Amino acid sequence: TTQLIDLSMIRKTLPAWIKTMKKEVDGLVQKGAIVKLSPNKVREWIKQNPTAKVIPSKGVFTIKVPDTFKVRGVACGNKVEVTGLDIYASGVEAASLRLLLTIAAESDWDLSAIDVAQAFLNAELNLPYKIALWPPKVFCDAGLCEVGELWLVERAIYGLRESPKCWGDNRDAELRAIRILYEGSPTRFVQSRTDPNMWKIVKMPTDVLRSKVPVCIRVRIAAFIEPVTVGLMLTSVDDLLAASKAELLRQIMKHIGEIWKCGDVSSSLDKQDILFLSSRIVKIDNGIQLDQQPYALDLIDRNGLSEANSTRVAIAADQGMQGQVSESHEEEVDSLMSETVREAQRMAGELLWLSQRTRPDLAYAVNVACSTALNDPLRSIRICKGVLRYLIGTANKALMFFSKKALNGRTQDLDQKWNIDTFKEHFENEIVIGWSDASFAADGAHSFGAWVITVNGNTVTWKCARQSIISASTAESELLAASEAHVGTLSVNTLLTEVMPRKFKQLLAVDNAAAVTLANSTGATSWRTRHLRIRAAVLCDSKVPVKHCAGQVEIADLLTKALPAPRLAMLS
Repeated sequence: TTQLIDLSMIRKTLPAWIKTMKKEVDGLVQKGAIVKLSPNKVREWIKQNPTAKVIPSKGVFTIKVPDTFKVRGVACGNKVEVTGLDIYASGVEAASLRLLLTIAAESDWDLSAIDVAQAFLNAELNLPYKIALWPPKVFCDAGLCEVGELWLVERAIYGLRESPKCWGDNRDAELRAIRILYEGSPTRFVQSRTDPNMWKIVKMPTDVLRSKVPVCIRVRIAAFIEPVTVGLMLTSVDDLLAASKAELLRQIMKHIGEIWKCGDVSSSLDKQDILFLSSRIVKIDNGIQLDQQPYALDLIDRNGLSEANSTRVAIAADQGMQGQVSESHEEEVDSLMSETVREAQRMAGELLWLSQRTRPDLAYAVNVACSTALNDPLRSIRICKGVLRYLIGTANKALMFFSKKALNGRTQDLDQKWNIDTFKEHFENEIVIGWSDASFAADGAHSFGAWVITVNGNTVTWKCARQSIISASTAESELLAASEAHVGTLSVNTLLTEVMPRKFKQLLAVDNAAAVTLANSTGATSWRTRHLRIRAAVLCDSKVPVKHCAGQVEIADLLTKALPAPRLAMLS
């Protein structure tokens, strides 16, 4: 666990931090990130550079339990006015990570992760204006800087709005240039167009001919010899996660370590747990599991519930969607102290991080907590505490991504364990299924919809939310949910077919017979459902089959209502 230390505490214990602070300042100078300008030259430099942005900086101090001190000098980039430059730098989506793990588990690939040390400082700051920093006052108090000196910024220092894009461009250019000889063929990284943070690792047989054969002939040969995907990589700022066979994986980590100064490699090859996107990845005999157990236990501890009793459900039935907040209750809410609202928002936000990454079984409860945090914060806090008590008994629960061998017997195992008839297409090979469900008029007006996308039986992404349109019937709310699931299915399938050039079947699984009939209808329908024809036509024209599945195996039901403990355990 990493703890942020307040500046007032740093000043009280300044001698204990001086060594770490000196290491940070020396690192900035040695990396060429800053050039120190003595106080007697500052006035002249500012006069010669009238367009320069001169801004303050600060020190960020953290302790990583048990006793690792870390200091970072950070620019106060919010002091630079918006210039109109393109500074967008995308972040990797959790769905992309889960898709990579799905493919890795089925391909029996190993995984390795590595982080680039002081990543931003590897990128030059190519801007049409100069930036300079006044050093943090606490650095001057420690005797590491002169009072009045100025730091001229040469590289993408932390804190600047422009830095993430500069580093991202530098990182991507270096990855594109990597060439590795694997199994006799040149192998390189190809960036995904669908998700720029996802990279295919491909064998390019025609690259061998690059210096020997004219381009026109190479193009014709390439039409018959397609590139072969032999691995995948995800980039998340300074963290890189690769999945491939052992030999290639070792070469990849070696090449990356030669390009940048990096931390230690964590790899399933060495039976190590891998931390990526604040989640823990563990390769086991029947696949790969993804969890956030350390984070969940830390949440329980920080909220003072370590000694509390656990519960078997994330949210009780009487705490779900129960209608609009009444006018009299709103007056009561307005009189509450703002600290209560902030506490509700904090707790709901912390749990949201779990529910969106590894715990779909928390999604409905956390959604209700988030939606009531402002209007009814006390209720939101009660729900959050209920979720935390549920976590006490389920902190070790993980998302499983099964190997191909394990998937073959999955249907039979579930049928025997729960005495159900599993949806037969659930664990088929090379299939993307969008599961959808809706709870009609859950709050007295708006319905609550949800969808889950699985690839070959492995959960890749999910979403639940109150529907923006008021539905007049259960069938209409289910059709709205199916339409959203269709969009989610297309999104996942687009990335999947790009990184793994195979054709995957698509299917929507809906547990409402009327909605299925509407989605598959191409002829005349009753006057009662004519207003739904256009929405249903989108599903008809997409050529994605819409099939009815039994309610007891509808996975999306997990995200639409408060469920009793046995059903919650079965679906999660």
